[in-house]
Amino acid sequence: MSTLGKSVRVMAACAAVVVAAGCGSDAVAGSPTAAPLGDAQFDPCSIPDEAIAAAGADPGTEQPDIFGVDLSEWNVCKWDSNSWYYLGVLSTTYSFDQVRDNPQSRAFQEVVVGTRDAVSYLDVNDPDLSDCDVAFSSSRGVLIVRVTTKVNEVSASPPCDVATRAANALDSYLPR
Repeated sequence: MSTLGKSVRVMAACAAVVVAAGCGSDAVAGSPTAAPLGDAQFDPCSIPDEAIAAAGADPGTEQPDIFGVDLSEWNVCKWDSNSWYYLGVLSTTYSFDQVRDNPQSRAFQEVVVGTRDAVSYLDVNDPDLSDCDVAFSSSRGVLIVRVTTKVNEVSASPPCDVATRAANALDSYLPR
């Protein structure tokens, strides 16, 4: 796949997660909307540097958004792994059921993060199986740990395995 094609797919996947989960007050009748958590929503960029390093990423590469877009129902932070992938942590006010019911997601697998029940899943627009999300509930909404294969890289391990390991490394730093 070309660099442009992969970049467009990554942007589309990020947008699909946000759009398919619902878009707050502008949502179409019958589509899911987020329960407001206000200032209680978790900020993934507050995860300590040592935890990010333990999860396999470089804390000095922190990026606190998706392409500079303000997403009121989402807090996002991303780091470079200095390897074949990016590590992202997303916090949303959407329910776990809304994340599971997202039509842009597929291939759900039950996993465990610490003592929490979680699911790993793929994006329907990712035919290369190069990205994976691990989602689980917290008292402050849903948390998602994402592994995204870099453009022009090949995953050295299955992305869902890496995302699950990263989620477990971060678990004690994330809200219950």
